[in-house]
Amino acid sequence: MNLPYTWIVNHGYMFKWVIIITGVSSTVMFLLIVAYACKKGLVGS
Repeated sequence: MNLPYTWIVNHGYMFKWVIIITGVSSTVMFLLIVAYACKKGLVGS
């Protein structure tokens, strides 16, 4: 299945920013959840 990515043609920079923002927000959410779990004593010693 070969989909034409016509929206990337003039928006390559946007695609890069979407990837960066998604990755950063996912990392921040993960760290917040882990920190909360540690604080509650669910993870670690």
